[in-house]
Amino acid sequence: MATSVDQDTRQSFPGQEAPTPPSRHNEAMIDLNQSAKRRKDDRERSRVSRACDRCKRKKTRCTGRCPCSLCLRIGVSCEFNASYTRGRLPSIVVDETALAPNTSSRIQPSENEDHPIPSPVSIEQQQAENYHNGAESNLGPTHAGGFPALSSRTSPQPTQTDLEGHYVGPASGVSFLLRVQKRLYQTVSFPKNSSIFTFGDAPLPDYDLSFFVLPPKADAHRLVERYFDFAVPTHRFLHRPTVEVWLEEFYETMGSMRNKEEAPGHIALLMMIFAQAKEYMPFLGTTDYSNASPKSRSAHYFLAAEHQLSKERGQVRLTSVQARLCQCFYLLSQSRINHCWSLFGTTTHLALAIGLNRNRRVEAASGYNLIELECRKRVLWSLGRPKTFKDEDVDQELPICVNDSDLYANRIDPSPSKAQSIMMAPVAHVKLSRIVSLVLRDLYPIRPLSLSTRFVLAAKHGNELHNWRAGLSRFLDTKGVDTSLLIPIYQRQRTVLNLAYWHAVILVQRPFLLSNFASLANHNHNSRATSNGIESERNVTECLAAAMSIVEIVDELVQFTHYFAFCAVVVLYVHTIQQHLAPPEKYHGYFAAGTRCQAQISNVAEKESLPQRYCVVLEELRQEAVNKTQQRTQAPIETTQQRDIPQNVSLDYSQNESFVPEDSGFSDLLSSGINYATDLPPIMDSDIIDISPTNSSPIHLASPKTISAAVNEIKDNSLDTIDDLLINRVQTSPNASLVAYPATLRGRSDYIDYTAKDLDRFADEAAKKFARPGLVTKHPSATAAEVIALLAPSNLDYIVSIFALSRMGFAILFLSNRLSTEAYINLLQKTKCRKLVAGMSNAKATELIQDRYPLSVFPILEKSIYDVQKPSKSRFPTTSYQNSSNRIAFIIHSSGSTGLPKPIFQTHKACLANYSSGSGFRAFLTLPLYHNHGISTLFRAIYSGKKISIFNANLPLSGSNLIEAMEAAHPESFHSVPYVLKLLAESERGISILKQCKLVLYGGSSCPDDLGDRLVKAGVHLVGHYGAYLMTSFRSPEDKAWNYMRPLSHAKPFLRIVPRGSNSYECVVLDGLPSKVLSNSSDPPNSFYTSDTFSPHPTIPNAWKYLGRLDDRITLVNWEKILSIPYEHQVREHELVKEAVMFGIGRAVPGLIIVLSEKAAGMDKNEILETLMSVIGSANTRTEAFGRVPREMVEILDLEAKYPQTDKGTVIRAAFYKRFADLIDSIYLNFENPKEMETNRLILSPNELESYLLDVFRNKIGACNLQAGTDFFEAGIDSLQAITARARIMREIDLGSKILGQNAVFEYPNIQMLAKHLLSLRTGEEMEEQDELSVMAELIQKYSTFLERVPGTHSVDSETIAQILTGATGSLGAHILAQLVNRPNIKSVYCLVRANSLITAQQRVFSSLSIKKLGPFTDEQLEKIICLSADLSNKGLGLDEDVLKELKTKLTTVIHSAWAVNFNPGVRSFEFHYIKGTFNLLNLCLSVNTINPARLFFCSSISAAAGTPLPATIQEEYISELSHAQSIGYARSKLVAENIVRAACKTTGMIARVFRLGQIIGDTKHGLWNPTEAIPLMIQSATTTGALPALEETPSWMPVDEAARAVLELSGIHSGSPPIADPQSDTPTVYHVQNKFLFHWTHELLPALRAAGLDFEIVPQRE
Repeated sequence: MATSVDQDTRQSFPGQEAPTPPSRHNEAMIDLNQSAKRRKDDRERSRVSRACDRCKRKKTRCTGRCPCSLCLRIGVSCEFNASYTRGRLPSIVVDETALAPNTSSRIQPSENEDHPIPSPVSIEQQQAENYHNGAESNLGPTHAGGFPALSSRTSPQPTQTDLEGHYVGPASGVSFLLRVQKRLYQTVSFPKNSSIFTFGDAPLPDYDLSFFVLPPKADAHRLVERYFDFAVPTHRFLHRPTVEVWLEEFYETMGSMRNKEEAPGHIALLMMIFAQAKEYMPFLGTTDYSNASPKSRSAHYFLAAEHQLSKERGQVRLTSVQARLCQCFYLLSQSRINHCWSLFGTTTHLALAIGLNRNRRVEAASGYNLIELECRKRVLWSLGRPKTFKDEDVDQELPICVNDSDLYANRIDPSPSKAQSIMMAPVAHVKLSRIVSLVLRDLYPIRPLSLSTRFVLAAKHGNELHNWRAGLSRFLDTKGVDTSLLIPIYQRQRTVLNLAYWHAVILVQRPFLLSNFASLANHNHNSRATSNGIESERNVTECLAAAMSIVEIVDELVQFTHYFAFCAVVVLYVHTIQQHLAPPEKYHGYFAAGTRCQAQISNVAEKESLPQRYCVVLEELRQEAVNKTQQRTQAPIETTQQRDIPQNVSLDYSQNESFVPEDSGFSDLLSSGINYATDLPPIMDSDIIDISPTNSSPIHLASPKTISAAVNEIKDNSLDTIDDLLINRVQTSPNASLVAYPATLRGRSDYIDYTAKDLDRFADEAAKKFARPGLVTKHPSATAAEVIALLAPSNLDYIVSIFALSRMGFAILFLSNRLSTEAYINLLQKTKCRKLVAGMSNAKATELIQDRYPLSVFPILEKSIYDVQKPSKSRFPTTSYQNSSNRIAFIIHSSGSTGLPKPIFQTHKACLANYSSGSGFRAFLTLPLYHNHGISTLFRAIYSGKKISIFNANLPLSGSNLIEAMEAAHPESFHSVPYVLKLLAESERGISILKQCKLVLYGGSSCPDDLGDRLVKAGVHLVGHYGAYLMTSFRSPEDKAWNYMRPLSHAKPFLRIVPRGSNSYECVVLDGLPSKVLSNSSDPPNSFYTSDTFSPHPTIPNAWKYLGRLDDRITLVNWEKILSIPYEHQVREHELVKEAVMFGIGRAVPGLIIVLSEKAAGMDKNEILETLMSVIGSANTRTEAFGRVPREMVEILDLEAKYPQTDKGTVIRAAFYKRFADLIDSIYLNFENPKEMETNRLILSPNELESYLLDVFRNKIGACNLQAGTDFFEAGIDSLQAITARARIMREIDLGSKILGQNAVFEYPNIQMLAKHLLSLRTGEEMEEQDELSVMAELIQKYSTFLERVPGTHSVDSETIAQILTGATGSLGAHILAQLVNRPNIKSVYCLVRANSLITAQQRVFSSLSIKKLGPFTDEQLEKIICLSADLSNKGLGLDEDVLKELKTKLTTVIHSAWAVNFNPGVRSFEFHYIKGTFNLLNLCLSVNTINPARLFFCSSISAAAGTPLPATIQEEYISELSHAQSIGYARSKLVAENIVRAACKTTGMIARVFRLGQIIGDTKHGLWNPTEAIPLMIQSATTTGALPALEETPSWMPVDEAARAVLELSGIHSGSPPIADPQSDTPTVYHVQNKFLFHWTHELLPALRAAGLDFEIVPQRE
């Protein structure tokens, strides 16, 4: 129905009657000749003052109506958009009866009613008239929820021109603005009795200040912290320490304050701080101290401040201005614009009164101190630039970038922190505001600008904005950096500045978008073809990009500047309207982003607030955009997808019976109307997840008759949705059992089977019952589905709800039952979910969510409700879409083990592709259905038509419960997490029932090796699976590698295994896999890096063992990485252990926390630890030396201890570390430092000390064969063992209050020396220590006497190269090996590897080659590689006699590149394996049976000469001065070896050369550089610290493959016959292998890193 029109809104020209419109449409279709004749005879006819645009352009006679008779006759749109320059704009009579059926206009007048458009009046005048004429009472129809209808199409429009005189009447392309105006008056109430200064503002709550109650002091402190740390990111005009002093005084004096004159201002400021902070802190930590809502409570503080300010007397003070400025910002946040504006005028005049605009200095006469001066600056510039201030009157400086904590009354201290000042952003905001003020002055004047002038000004201000942002790029453009790592105030500052910047860009460029606003809807998308048009298009593109940037920021926020978002959405909608004739892809992305952002605004809009008014405007704009774009695509309405349903499923609609209950809103939905449930806020299209293509077709809701006919044509290959799957099962096997579930609440074995027909009946009845209270989808769309959450136990009701909600058109968000409230809200926000179906057992969690998030909750339906004897005859009407398969079906979420859980969206297509790959066995499921593994197993069974039995969700997981249930279900396959397998494996009966299954499939986490080995050995067919059936360990019966996953054939082309070092690889999923739903990388495009790591099987190709996640690794302080999962698995296998968690990130030693199982009840912790030490010791033997856990680092929690874990039982590692952080710190404190109260330390003699130390190293540390004189380093003592030994010594030995040095074990490298040092610490006697240089000389002399050379008779015709351990497994050695086998003249290469077997030696060599991406090798090349386990310290190198004998007959060359890169030990620690090893290799070269001795080439280091005093040029010759080596044991040992090689050359005449290699970096092909070396670590640190040092260095770096090539060339391997050097000459036997090209670190490397995309700041080296 059309609403009536007030008589005074209808106007005509004086002396004329109002024209009477024709009553019928055909009356307008008159013959033109008759019309002309009648006009000729009619002397009283009305004169036409204005022709329509078409008649004016064609110069034809026009009737002056809209539509005119000519336009109506030929069927074209009649418009009046052309400019009118002949005086006052005449009114236009709109023939809406003729207009309605022939146009897409949304005006719907009552029949036969004519509405002349009034003469031009201002919008304000018209609004006032409407208001006083009672327009506010004529609101038109409203929806059930109390919300006004979306538009007032049935009402006449109030005006025809805007303030600029542009025509905006019903025939205008922007007529929707009139509807916006009316809707604002309908939606927003304007109290008539409000002050003229607050008219139109949202009212403040009434409050009696006599009942004002102060917050508790602790809450007041939290409010102040919230204000400064979050609420005011850039408007920081208060001095925090000063405010904190006032706060203390306020509570000490019970609110009276000591200085009575200044008290009102100080108290008012405190109250305003409370008010603003309360807005950002609605949920205070303590019990609320009043019944007021948070919003009302903040208003109470505002009114209290107002009351205090009214008591101010005397002169104006700075606090007077500060308090009122706080009030202005608060009023803005409360949608009280007019109140704010009037108060702001007062505030600016007060600022002028105390001279804030003038610069002041700290002088005794002025009475100002530094704090007040800075606050004066801050207040002035926080005011912006009001017109009250003239530029020539302001000479105040900008505030200094100094933190409040460094600002004192008489000084400013330099900040001890290197972080940026918090005041940087406020100053930047001020600068941006100054630019914006110029933009508004220049680009938005009263008089219109020419296009050329606008281009010039836009370019000028655009450059100013660009330069402003460039100065803050490191802060604002944090690409690749997780901004959540920033502290909250920096996050807020970054967000505010980015929003303000992009809004400023919109202000600069928006005029080009709105250059022809009056003809907005008729904009030609090809109209910018001229040069001006092209330039204008660039400006529009920048405007759109800025709007999109704002929308992207708002998408991630809960609190944001609504006005910025509003302006951005307006831009996007206006562009959509302009481009509605263009291809959809040109505007669809912008429109979708706009609707998404509009929903964000709608979500936070409160009654009477500005966001609510914004939503009114935006909704009309959105509807206009939808209307325009639909006009272009007037395609036939899509038909409903047909389905075949068996005849025994009732689909009878012949009774004309509608199931739709009254007031459910569903009848409106069927007629394409919109109805909001009374407890739901309006839901915009952006509340619906949309991932479909832009060319989706319109939707159509199925009618009962359509569904009735849709029962006979379904095909097996036509599954598009989850509901299709169930319907297909009903079609193909309606009576086959699909699901079994216990009949009773706590039943173990009373399973009842449910058929496809049962499930379909349950789902249909449940859908109807859900719809009765108003649970229906809003705004159904072909491209999107509204999200509903499901939070309930995994039982039959849960399964039925899944099918029912899916049939209703929802996308279902599966929520775990064990998340925190914060995690629930995070998932609901990210999925824009506003509805929840919850179980009774989840009522508490639901209540906590509703306290903090607007959510409509519906109870889950129980079986008694949906399993009815006589179901409704009618089926639930479903909706079919052309692109149904691309809509979201399910949303699962991550476990949240690394933070808040993240939603993972799955389309129907992806789900069905996943579910089609089931095993085809009768299944038994123990997993919850809200996890992907569980829901996938359920639907795989349904897809295959096999029954699945579900474990009773009301029972605890225990071995006895599982066994009884499985014996009743008789499954062929069993699906669980490894923890359930452990429960069953605890009894023979459990293992037996697993053995009876054809398949035991585990997932969710890795299975401990010991557990899996035990089950497989017992005959259980154990199979693991990874991902959504990407890889499994399905294998042949003889293959026992159950824990190695093999890619499935369908997934194999889409998987990539990327090396991550230490024989570990990460799995990457490529684009194209049907079941893939996520992408997180563009390398390659749309790929997903899983962070899951694997290791390859040594012999089975393409078989991968799961190791854990990248974030499961524990990186010690020395950057050694421990794989914690295998270690924890082994300990967890013990029956006393429920969970084991290794820790040690950033520490020197790892530790272990043990969570006890129920079987440990009643046992003492010491007894438990003794029992567990055997399994811990076993785990220590299986890990690297640095990954072993000392006994002292094992902590056992109390039996009842709670810890963070997922529903699958997996520990949430990050949360675990956080919860037990204090405990972990105390463990390290006790380990590394002696307890102060410990007085029973041992006082031992020298012999007793040696015995004690031998016991420690042999029995406690694990060096079983250590002797008193054995070098610790040579015995294999690593840094972890050294730290452990030191800690034990510190705890147990009396050292006379002295501290044992951190590196003492390596500084005194055997038992005898360490004992003497300990004794000297206690007694104070100085110990005779041998100088390192003396040790070097001693070693050179010791190893410079060689075997006498006896020439042999054998000759060799090809090369044979022998290499040592680290030569083959290290970076340089691996590249040398790869190049050697590629030489045709090389017959064989013997790799001497420090290993305990030939197999281990071979595995280490080939693993090294693989990690470094060297290869592939041909069979001929592989045959050249001979790996031998060797011990270089042994005279015979630890080789078998036969092997040694063979080597002596064919050896020609030795390349010695093996050396331990360890900078801790002294030179003596390198003697046994390395110095002595060099000596033994030289003797081997001399003992060969060939005519000439074998040659040896020693790979030394430039560090051997790096200690040469400067200035110096180091020659390629031997160094006699031992002090010229760098002062570390590594460098000194290299120089010792060089001198030993020199002695061999001189005394034996053999050929031996020294290669001093410089800094070696990654290879030229792959750039693989050991990430644990110093330089890679430094560069990697830039990603977290954002800084790299400026060094005055000119390094020389050589790629490792080039270094290897140089070694081979210098050794003569490439030529085959090296030149024979004079054995008596030193000159040709030493070479420096370095890159001759140098570069400057700061001037060349750092810019290159930036150019490559690394974002960092260059800081001084000290910083």
